[in-house]
Amino acid sequence: MTTTQITYGKRLSVVSQDLNSNIGVVYTAKISELENIISEVDCFAIRLNNTVLKRTIKRIESLGFDITIDENYGFEWECKLYCSL
Repeated sequence: MTTTQITYGKRLSVVSQDLNSNIGVVYTAKISELENIISEVDCFAIRLNNTVLKRTIKRIESLGFDITIDENYGFEWECKLYCSL
């Protein structure tokens, strides 16, 4: 099983860890590569600003993910999405 955490800022910061082999991968990517990154995983969490929330949800839902929004996460200007197929 692999866990993936994404932070949506000026760039995407991605942290993935394979729990079976305990190998982790950390990298950054362009915002335009979001669909490519999430199309390779079954579930992930993404932290983002409320100003990009609606358009990001549309992008994620277009790939067939179910989304749970945690609006109480962090500060009042950010939230966290938990997404799974």
